[in-house]
Amino acid sequence: MGKYITIDHTADLAIKVSGESLKDLFITAVVAWRELVLGDSAIRNREFRRLNIEAQSVEELLVNFLSEINYFFQVRKWICQEVKQLEIVNEQNTFFLHANLSGENFILNRHEVQSEIKAVTFHQLKIEYNGNRYSTIIVFDT
Repeated sequence: MGKYITIDHTADLAIKVSGESLKDLFITAVVAWRELVLGDSAIRNREFRRLNIEAQSVEELLVNFLSEINYFFQVRKWICQEVKQLEIVNEQNTFFLHANLSGENFILNRHEVQSEIKAVTFHQLKIEYNGNRYSTIIVFDT
């Protein structure tokens, strides 16, 4: 699995994420999001969601993916525990993401919110490949 670290940022939350593949990078970004928002709250794999996303760049795909995860939590009160399956495809300069997610509904007395993420931003976001790992910085608007 990939790695992430939180980094100093003037007003918002920021992380540096790395992974051995784009898939690993995306999954690690979801783990980071979940840990930033919910700390070590126990989340069960009780329900499943399917996501299909299209974007013009891999950076836009990552922002849209994390934005959907954040939307599930903020609006639908559903927490993604795990990305069960993830496929990223590039067809004629259009990127497609297909994912199966598992998680459960947010329960106030069971889950503790550590941080509120309002939005995933494009600020400083550039996915780079250095020969053996993908990496990027993700800034969350809090």
